[in-house]
Amino acid sequence: MVDPFGRSLTYLRLAVTDRCNLRCAYCLPPQGSGSVSRASRLSWEELITLSRIFLSLGVNKIRITGGEPFVRKGLLDFLGQLRQASPRLTLGITTNGTALGPHLPRLQELGIRHLNISLDTLNASRYRAITGRSLFPVVWNNILAAEKLGFRLKINLVVLEGVNDDEIPAFVHLTRDHDWTVRFIEPMPFDSRGGTTYAPLRAADILDRIRAAANVEALPPHQAVDQPFQVPGYRGRLGLIAGYSRTFCSTCSRLRLNSRGQLRTCLYGPPAADLNLALRSGASAGQIRTLIRRAVAGRHADGFQAEASRSHRRLDSMAAIGG
Repeated sequence: MVDPFGRSLTYLRLAVTDRCNLRCAYCLPPQGSGSVSRASRLSWEELITLSRIFLSLGVNKIRITGGEPFVRKGLLDFLGQLRQASPRLTLGITTNGTALGPHLPRLQELGIRHLNISLDTLNASRYRAITGRSLFPVVWNNILAAEKLGFRLKINLVVLEGVNDDEIPAFVHLTRDHDWTVRFIEPMPFDSRGGTTYAPLRAADILDRIRAAANVEALPPHQAVDQPFQVPGYRGRLGLIAGYSRTFCSTCSRLRLNSRGQLRTCLYGPPAADLNLALRSGASAGQIRTLIRRAVAGRHADGFQAEASRSHRRLDSMAAIGG
């Protein structure tokens, strides 16, 4: 699939749930997670059906997201079916890491090598303040276990001014001894409160603080959304994701499908198609492919145009959109 601006859509972010066992205010709506009823949520069978349709349209990479994907029972069986559907599919998971450890051997068996783990602090008490849970040691041990097993790890942190921005140097220096990619994420207004939960800290400011922490060198740009850097001599890499500044729209290859079956062609835009409704109304695979192609044909040039197309100003929460 190619949109009107020549961008190939080959990457699907598939949210299997909106539920999460953490309570990060920058992600959740005021009422918390789990607002999607079981009846409204796509079943595993429906998710497989839709995944096969996306694969038939040229998607070659699927990242499983949430919410927190591991809170939904049946995830590993679903991943097995997805792997059967496409043995060569690049398959990854974005997780908060709290329940990851016991599943690592099975993920290896399924050929899942890419894990993105959300971790906004290296301080246990601050972790509890941000997430509402005292699970930092569990997450850290799971990260180290995944590293030992050879998973390719990306550590994602949302940089929040006055909350964890003082830890930028510590995260930079994590890459000295660990072959991880540490990605600093510019805060985005996806808390359904109008982005008022935390003071904004823009990508340029984050980059200045990264450079103040170490002598970083820019790396050649790649297809991913992050701007890559590395400290010479360090094993790992750094990345800056300018999600609010929207500097990567010209190369964006992503589609998003949330657990309700709402398809988005841009994080900032409204849902472009309701695939749940189509599927449950008896639409054929061909008809659903047509819906997806129409959504792609209506894709905007960038996130600013997509946001301007919305009928209301306030953006949904990240948990509802699907991370």
